[in-house]
Amino acid sequence: MALNILAVYPSFPGKKEIVYMPLGLSYVVAVAEGAGHQVKVLDMHNLQLPMSVLENELRKEQYDLCFLGGFAMQVYSMKEITLIIRKISPKMRIVVGGVGVSDIPEIALKYIGADAVAIGECEDVLPDMLSSLETDSPFDGVPTFVFINNGKIVKNPKGPGPVDLNALPRPAYHHFNIDYISKRSYNGEGFRSIHMLTSRGCPFRCEFCINSLLNDQDFLKELHHHVVDERNNADQRFLSPQRVVDEIKFLKSEYGITDFHFADEEFITQRSRVLEICRAIEPLGITWSSSGRADWATREKLETMKDSGCRYVLFGVESGSQKMYDLMGKNANKAKVSQGITNARTVGVNFIPNFMLGHPGETEETVQDTIDFCKELDLVYLPNYTTLFPNSKMFHNTLS
Repeated sequence: MALNILAVYPSFPGKKEIVYMPLGLSYVVAVAEGAGHQVKVLDMHNLQLPMSVLENELRKEQYDLCFLGGFAMQVYSMKEITLIIRKISPKMRIVVGGVGVSDIPEIALKYIGADAVAIGECEDVLPDMLSSLETDSPFDGVPTFVFINNGKIVKNPKGPGPVDLNALPRPAYHHFNIDYISKRSYNGEGFRSIHMLTSRGCPFRCEFCINSLLNDQDFLKELHHHVVDERNNADQRFLSPQRVVDEIKFLKSEYGITDFHFADEEFITQRSRVLEICRAIEPLGITWSSSGRADWATREKLETMKDSGCRYVLFGVESGSQKMYDLMGKNANKAKVSQGITNARTVGVNFIPNFMLGHPGETEETVQDTIDFCKELDLVYLPNYTTLFPNSKMFHNTLS
């Protein structure tokens, strides 16, 4: 029996002009539909929908399950949505996911009031999870889901994320108002722009980032008390160049989109991959942007990126102090970071350098090093304060 699913993308406080495609939720929706289930999406954030829209939908239609996904700043909205669901549709099960909750499942279950939390990428195990609801054995034995059973929290092993990204369905673009999103996408330029992925994961282990744990199986075992899937899983996984080209062509023909932000965690590192992707998309006549590390930004890569339509790169510079690079576990060399920035200027690729302030070990001296670094390279120093992500080595080192 097919489930009737309501997928909700919660709103979050802050600038309402931050509009973007919710890629994580859209992949989950696509997998659920592919498994034969009915799905309706409420994009509360992008469309700025009031809670009354959710209330009316719940009174109009009976749903078996609600998907909630998002970032940390959306957790409060997840709680509000859950309270409304419990009031109007008390038998409806609620599953939450996304980086805002996946690293703190116990806290998320208690604070939000959900039935289960996905503690990682769940596309490969989602059909089994949905089947468990159909057979009235919810979440039992399904990897990657932590859930509440008779008032007690049950931790299933964390399963691997999808290794072959080409096997995933295309994101469920048809469930979102692409006309509205593409005209307002906050990384975009021109008439229509959208976020999409060409890869997942990151090969590095910067201590302030969740990848410092995701890429460290020994630490994961210690953290989860050996409850972790030990199957090999690549740190960074890629869509094939042809799959990237096909998705761009689809979005261009279906929605008239000509500008793309590749929302990869790290786009620049692998030389052969960068050159292959850029040469594949160059004939498409698009513009695009992405993120990467300045210390890996060679002239060859940047020239190929520019030729294929790259407008700018978000450089994760973080600091101008070698001491801080070492404390952050970035495995970065200050001279190479400087050279990458110089390369971008020489080639003519625009860039935005991102800095962070207050990582453990930061001193007046290291801050001054960064200020001097910015003066030398004529950079604007507008740092963000370091955030303690719950599932990062920095967080656990701070606790200990």
